[in-house]
Amino acid sequence: MIRSYVKTTSVVDATEVGLLLRTEAVMTTAQTRFSEGSDEVEAFTSTQAGELVPGSLRVDLVSDSILRVRYAEGDEIRENATPMLVGRLAGPSASQVRQESHRVVYTTSKLRAEIGLEPFTLRITTTEGREVSSIGGPEKNHFHTWDSFNTGICRSALDDAPIAVECFTLRPQEAIYGLGEQFIKLNKVGQTIDLNMLESLGTTTPRSYKNIPFFMSTSGYGIFLNHSSRITCWMGSLSATDVQVAVEDDFLDYYLIVGDMKEILSQYTDITGRGHVPPLWSFGYWQSKISYSSAEEALEVTREMREAEVPLDVLHLDTHWFKKDWYCDLEFDRERFPDPEGFIAELARMGVKLSLWQLPYIPEGSKLFDDLAAAGGFVKTTGGEIYDMGICMTMGFEGVVGCVDYTNPEGRRVHQEHFRRLFEMGAKVIKVDFGEQAPLDGVYHDGTPGHRAHNLYPLLYNQALSEFTRDATGEQVIWARSAWAGSQRY
Repeated sequence: MIRSYVKTTSVVDATEVGLLLRTEAVMTTAQTRFSEGSDEVEAFTSTQAGELVPGSLRVDLVSDSILRVRYAEGDEIRENATPMLVGRLAGPSASQVRQESHRVVYTTSKLRAEIGLEPFTLRITTTEGREVSSIGGPEKNHFHTWDSFNTGICRSALDDAPIAVECFTLRPQEAIYGLGEQFIKLNKVGQTIDLNMLESLGTTTPRSYKNIPFFMSTSGYGIFLNHSSRITCWMGSLSATDVQVAVEDDFLDYYLIVGDMKEILSQYTDITGRGHVPPLWSFGYWQSKISYSSAEEALEVTREMREAEVPLDVLHLDTHWFKKDWYCDLEFDRERFPDPEGFIAELARMGVKLSLWQLPYIPEGSKLFDDLAAAGGFVKTTGGEIYDMGICMTMGFEGVVGCVDYTNPEGRRVHQEHFRRLFEMGAKVIKVDFGEQAPLDGVYHDGTPGHRAHNLYPLLYNQALSEFTRDATGEQVIWARSAWAGSQRY
């Protein structure tokens, strides 16, 4: 690992709502550990690995209680308008800036931000003076053992890949919550968590279907990382005095929110969007198994539940409504579902809505696959071929499995038309299954690099299916498995 951390800064521009700093980062590399005699005392030394790295750091007041911090090497601070963000925050209602020789201080009605210039630090307090968080700055362990990484862009010693890092002070008894659907202790202090989409295969590990790059502290602040590349979070697990994040990207972009937890959560949704109230029927009882395989079986279950006075509201057909189990072509098998419209109408007569399973990995050999391929609607390889996901559980299937590319507007349109036909038959909701396996080395239509598209894919997938449903039925509801920041909108 080659470490690079912001050490000194100088003011380029300071307005009432934003500060631009020119930075100098120091690059160091760890030398090999060595032993001293039989005591085997390990020591660490560090040496400068190269010249100082110039960069830029920007702090913006985007509301009375939210700061946005961005850092990159060089002169450019990118806008980074990701699909996670909605609109623009209006800025603080009022703010004051005071520039001194060694620091710049910002004050709003909700917070006070003190930016130290040399060494670089960012200290956040309430307007009453209580410290909320201290960010960056020198390592707290005076042995400098690299237990914490302050503001900077490190690089892998193996392939020179950039890793953006930041640290936030962690106090005794402080608790940290968030980071999405995690199947381990609610208080994240002491845990190391990777925010990386993958199939969790159970509920007993840190693996998660719904990773969210957002956490809240009982100290009175929250952090939203405006990134979709892989993120590792050390919640006091690497250094007991620091919450640390490492983002597999060449820049750093995060929002810091000040307030109590209710206020922080509300402000987070100001940044990434609010959820909506789904239709009343979706709060009822859903009946499912893997899988009802015929109209006759599904109707028999529904009639039995009505006779037993079970308040059934939704019946779900999982993986076997196609001609072959798991073969996602969005076509009812006409032997087992000879009259799909009549079947759905009979469910409706009994007051039951129909939910249908699908996934975004489409096996070749169907009209759906051919239509999407013709529209360029699949993720590609670097050679321009359809990227073969290799994910199809249909017995005996051999062939290419394409991953729907929701960054391609024409591909989205074609996919929507196939769903529209199902909604016109009477289906009411779609199970938005899978979505965690978008290829890291795939080529996406809009140019998003694979290391950013992988985690972002669930958001784009949820958005597409939610909008398909809303446009066809007038109701916005999906049954989603995977999620990333912003998915609450859908």
